[in-house]
Amino acid sequence: MRDYPLPACAVSIWLVGDRLMIGVPPVGDERASTKVIPLDRCHVVKNSSSQTGWQFILNLLRDRAQMARENQKSTIGSKGDPVQYDIDEMLKLMRRSTVKPQKVGELTLEDLGL
Repeated sequence: MRDYPLPACAVSIWLVGDRLMIGVPPVGDERASTKVIPLDRCHVVKNSSSQTGWQFILNLLRDRAQMARENQKSTIGSKGDPVQYDIDEMLKLMRRSTVKPQKVGELTLEDLGL
């Protein structure tokens, strides 16, 4: 990770209890700072398919924080460091579980574009 070329605009994000911490590196002669956002101000709406990415980020941060508390090593493919395939599958499952099926009335050939 140290060799990865992070862009100058990169920040660090982690969870401390019910607070989202955002570490902002210094720019020029400025000092580094940490911004704190209470999670109850992040407006996560449970069972909302439009927020699956945000829910995934919070779950990832929670899993990594738990692994750090328990001194577990993060390995690729674990909850704290999932592979891209696992991320895509989790997002699909989250989206599916939040979409409520709607009853459809009788369809005509016109409705089907025929």
